[in-house]
Order: sequence, then C-alpha cells, then structure tokens
Amino acid sequence: MWRVALAAMVLAGCFRPDEHRCALDDDCGGGTCVIATGYCAFIDDTCCVGSLRYGGGAGGLANACVFDEPCADAAVIDDAAVDARLLDAAVPDAPAPPFSVAHLAAADAQLGAADWVITGDVTIDTSGAGGGTALPTGVGLTVAPQQPAGGELMVLHVRALTIAPGKRLRVIGARPLVIVATSATLDGVLDVGAVRGTPGAGGAGTMAGAGAGGPGGASAPYEAGGGGAGFGTAGARGGTSTGAGPAVGGDPGPAYGAANLAELRGGSGGGNGATGSGCSGAPGLGGAGGGAVQVSTVGAITIGALGGINAGGGGGGAGRLCAGNSEPGRGGGSGGAIYLQGASIDVRGVIAANGGGGGGASFTLTMQAGAAGADGGLAITPALGGMMGTSASGGDGGALNLAPTVGRATSSSDGGGGGGAVGRIVLRGVSTIAGDISPAPITVPP
Repeated sequence: MWRVALAAMVLAGCFRPDEHRCALDDDCGGGTCVIATGYCAFIDDTCCVGSLRYGGGAGGLANACVFDEPCADAAVIDDAAVDARLLDAAVPDAPAPPFSVAHLAAADAQLGAADWVITGDVTIDTSGAGGGTALPTGVGLTVAPQQPAGGELMVLHVRALTIAPGKRLRVIGARPLVIVATSATLDGVLDVGAVRGTPGAGGAGTMAGAGAGGPGGASAPYEAGGGGAGFGTAGARGGTSTGAGPAVGGDPGPAYGAANLAELRGGSGGGNGATGSGCSGAPGLGGAGGGAVQVSTVGAITIGALGGINAGGGGGGAGRLCAGNSEPGRGGGSGGAIYLQGASIDVRGVIAANGGGGGGASFTLTMQAGAAGADGGLAITPALGGMMGTSASGGDGGALNLAPTVGRATSSSDGGGGGGAVGRIVLRGVSTIAGDISPAPITVPP
C-alpha cells in the first residue's frame, strides 16, 4: 500500500479552534500528513481512490476524501499514479516548508513524498529533466530558476535522505543540485567533485568559468604550464619554461562570487598549454571545476564519521611524451560550492571543496611523460601536482588555509600547471563540528 507524504509546512494566520495542522505523520495520531494541504488524513476504504479521508480538523476539507474522483474511475488509478499525483501537487502549487530555502522560490522548494535510502552507488545527471536514474516513488526531480539570480538549478524533493556507509551519490551535469528534505543522514559520500577534465554538477569545464586559468605561453622548444583556476581564492600561475626564450606561465584564475554563496555555482577550469608534435595519446586538458550542491532540511543534517561531501576540482592533465620535444602541464580546476542549511548541522566526517593539482610536464631529455595532477579529494590536505620524471612539476591545489602553488620547471624544460584554488562552503544552522572541513566554512544566520 502506498503512503501519503509528510509535509513540513506551517501556514501563516489564525486557525479556527477545531483546525489542526500537521508537519509530520507523527502529528496525526496514527494518520498521515497530506503534502499538498498540511492536514491529517486517515484510512477509509469507502474513499475509492487512495483510501484516505481527512479528519475533522481539516478545516474546509474536514471529513472529505483526499481524492474525490468517482468510484468508477478508481480501477484505472494505481498506487504509483496516486504517489505521483501527491508529488505533483507539492511541486509547484503547494505551500513551502516552514523555512525559506536558499536560492529557491517557495513554489519550487517542496519536500518529497517518500524517504530515499541509498544502499548502492547512484549517479544523478542534472543536465536533463529526469536525472538519468530511477527514483523511488514519491521522490522527484524538478528544474527551477535560481533566486534571486543565477543559472538554473535541479531540485531533489525527498522526505528523509540517507546514504548508507560505503555508498556514493554521484552528481554530474550542467546544473547545481539542491536537495530539499526533512532530514539528511550522510554515512556515505555525496560527491559533486570534478574528475580531471570532467566537471561536477554545475561546475565549468577546461578554461571555462568566471575563474578560468589562462593558457601557458609558447616559446619553442620549451612551453609554459597552464594557470590554475580560481574561486574562493585566486588560482596559481602556471610554471614558466626554462632555457632559451622562456615562455611565461598561464595566468592564474581570479577569485569570484560572494563568500556567502549568494549565487550557487561551481568551480572553474584550469588553463591548457601548447601541444607538441609526434606525441602519443590524446592531449591533456586543464582540470575541470568542482560542482555545486545544496542540502536544505527542516531538521538535522548529519555527516557520519565515514561520510562526507566532496566538491573538489579536477587535476590538470599531463604533458605527453613526444618525439623530439616536450609538453607543459595543464592547470588544476578549482573546488566547487557546498551550501548546508538545516535546523542542526552535525559534521563528524569530511566536507571538502579543494582545488585540483596542476599537471606535470613531460621531460624530453629523459624521454619521460609527465603525470597528471590529483583531483581535489575528501581531505584537508592539498591535491598534489603531477611529476615530471622524478621532479616535482605541477603545483599543488589549494586546501584548508593553504593557497595553491605555482607550476615548476627544471633546467631546459617545459613548465608544470598551476594548482587550482579552493571553492566555498557555507553552513546555515546550529553547527557541531567534530570532523574536518576544507576550506574553512562561512557561517550565516538561519
């Protein structure tokens, strides 16, 4: 049998003495709280569709069936269709939850009609309309305009969200993700981080975004590394090549946006570098930007000791091994954005939006390809830059309170990519921090 969703919702104004509003199923004394109205309903098989009738405290709906279709229509309406109707009723026409959800209009900020316990790895793609994954009945995804301004958002409407230990909810695609829930328990990982040149949800690609790193300069035979991307701080400059006629490293990407994440958007991409001739494999790319994610709950957000949220930037690509010449490293991408809004925020695991490491240059004299920079990880330590043979080359990404570092070069060699900067993290609620957060978060009033 299907269940009607809870609705965390309080309507302003004075109620009649016999009117009872609900926020949870527990408020209904054995009944369920109907998401679209905020009134309690109870099982009654004489209601042909849904078998639920409002109680006597439901105002003008008192004692009416929740769905009033004629009984002749009941046979063609199954439980899944009823669940879908309840979710549709909540988005966008139902009243908003009893708090203002950041970045969303009230009509777009509805709770879902069911819990979602993630017990296996799941990927949501925010580029399309449906997220590219099967969702439980009563859990939905919608696309909404960002408030007061900014790019579109994908909104996950769910009752209680749980990620089981060792499991991962991976989010990719063009739009940031906003999760609206009664509570969120992350014993596994919510991952919107970039992977090399592939951005996380709402992050920018190579050499894109407001904090994009610049391309490395060219001055044969040795070229300079790409600049690291900026966001929470500036990125790092790419490594200047050495030898005759040195080329200047790519410009570091600038910091951008407000510290309080007035606009929810992801990180930017690192700079590229010159390509060589006669090289093996596809050319490396600047690291992409980490994604952006928001979790807004009526109740608690809990990050378990083994759980976390990752919005790291991608590591810069490496210089390839080429015939008679070498290639520079590419810049690291910047970390993305994490916005947590809840009645309480308990962090025992790790929340990180670290920059990606710059890629290492190849080294013709020893016929060695460079190594790619590391992606920004779920840690408070920097993502390391890639190597050039046995020498450090790419700059490290930013982490915690550490700035990203510039790319490097040895005698007669190309430059490594600069490291990407950290992103931004906002905590909006009463916070208890027993775990690690990188970079240091900004706290804003509830």
